[in-house]
Amino acid sequence: MFLDVFSNNGSKYIRISESIRVIDPNTVKSVPKKKTIKNIGPVSKFDDGKPDFIARLKASYAEGNPIIDELRPYINTEVPEEVYNIRICEGTDDCIAHPKLISNLLFEKLLEELR
Repeated sequence: MFLDVFSNNGSKYIRISESIRVIDPNTVKSVPKKKTIKNIGPVSKFDDGKPDFIARLKASYAEGNPIIDELRPYINTEVPEEVYNIRICEGTDDCIAHPKLISNLLFEKLLEELR
């Protein structure tokens, strides 16, 4: 889900949208479409008068701490899982260092998780 700002009769409005793919019956190809989840309202209703309100609003929504309280139920609280696949073969051109010297990279993430 993402914030979308659109114009209607010259006024800017905020809405929460989701990008989906549907199959076009005429061409039988998958095409992207926007699905509106919720219309929040006009920008003028929420604007605090500081510059770059829309950019700050989008950034705060992406960070998980939105400026507008109506957006809180739509925040994605799931943290994406990070997967690391490392394969180092000694003696090849891809090996830039000895594996013992790179081991701290593997343990750094583990220690960071454990704090």
